[in-house]
Amino acid sequence: MTSYLRSDLWLWLAPPIVMLALAAYGTYAALGLVADGSYFLVTILGDGDFFFYDPARVMAVTLTQAPVVIAGKLGVSDVSALIRIYSASLVGLPVLAWVGALSNLWRTRLYWAFVVMFAVTFLNGGLIPIGEFNLAYALVALSAAILLRRDSLGFGRLLMLSLVSIALLRSYEALVYLGPVLFAIAFVRLIGWRGTAREVGLARQLVLAGVMFMYSSATALSAWAILFPRDPTNAAGASDLLWPVMHDPQMTISVAVGVGCLLVPLVRAPRFRWASAAVVGLVALFLLRSSIWAPPWMQYASRTVVGLTFFVLLATCSAAVIVGRSRPEDAARSLGGSNATWFAPALLFAAQAVVFASQAHGFAEWASTFEHVVTASRGPVVLSESGLDPVETSRFGWPWTNPLMSILLADEPGQGLVLNPPGNVPSTLEEVTAYVPTLDPRFSKDAPLFP
Repeated sequence: MTSYLRSDLWLWLAPPIVMLALAAYGTYAALGLVADGSYFLVTILGDGDFFFYDPARVMAVTLTQAPVVIAGKLGVSDVSALIRIYSASLVGLPVLAWVGALSNLWRTRLYWAFVVMFAVTFLNGGLIPIGEFNLAYALVALSAAILLRRDSLGFGRLLMLSLVSIALLRSYEALVYLGPVLFAIAFVRLIGWRGTAREVGLARQLVLAGVMFMYSSATALSAWAILFPRDPTNAAGASDLLWPVMHDPQMTISVAVGVGCLLVPLVRAPRFRWASAAVVGLVALFLLRSSIWAPPWMQYASRTVVGLTFFVLLATCSAAVIVGRSRPEDAARSLGGSNATWFAPALLFAAQAVVFASQAHGFAEWASTFEHVVTASRGPVVLSESGLDPVETSRFGWPWTNPLMSILLADEPGQGLVLNPPGNVPSTLEEVTAYVPTLDPRFSKDAPLFP
């Protein structure tokens, strides 16, 4: 027992354990209802089938909606259970992909680089899990981690790589710049250049060639979706990089710290390396100041900045392995001595995890109050007269989904229907009747979502 406590195993295990714990709590907090999530779920439970709205993201939508659609077809009728199933798929699938990435880089320096990438991407976007970018970034990370391994890829990893490449084909427009990174890693692995292993055997080489084709196709399809967007207004918002940087200090600081984490290993002198890690780590602790936490909806506005940061981090790490002299397995097996590569990433990850858990808890508390308002009322409820805290509602609510959440959280027909604020359709009962879908009669709420 003493030798176990003295080992560093707990530090390597901590990130995936915390990731899974965050996914579990995000499921409990019903994060699947955040933002457009309630609209998606009402539509799914109204039609009893998948809800596809954007061809450019059809694969990511299929993966995240499949569990709740299958559950409904298998006879699960309790809306509370279906909300949790949907939340579990939206939050859990990206987290499982990130855990898979870490498992492929166990006890290597790239392990901590990928912990940084998780902290910068999912922990800056996972509070709006309905965003397909969360799953797309996670699947890219899983693919890169498999390709950056030094050993020969077995059947299981080649199969995983192939399936994920298909999922990435139409997952999110960020593949326009992430796809070429994966293509480059796969190519150098195919030819076995410098820091990468060369796959021997025609079958393995054909699989890699097929994967490269999928990456190039994903890049081309994403470019087409950007040039000819489904929603030009939404596309214009995604291209605005300055606004989220100025209005989301948590994201901005975490991105800066993430880049700093990659610079620390470049310091050659051990003493200065530890000093650099300490400085970067201390900056990460500023993330614990709740005054800089932006509302969860800001994570949607920050999605492109986060994606581009992920691109920089992934491309830099991949280039270091491909063209550098060091290899992933050359990393020290111990975290002691002069190896400071883990310190700043661990602090960044811990701080971001605390912020994510706190924000998820805040949403759960607000959603619980929302549920109480719905079940304790009858008919239309004006938002300003609902009793919901206006500050919390502006933080955790979404301008046009109050009636949709009301439908999902009502115990029986005729209970409270919280209207949207004026100017956000539907804000009147007539608009609700005209625009809001209804649930299939076989679905009903049998138990409170938040007892």
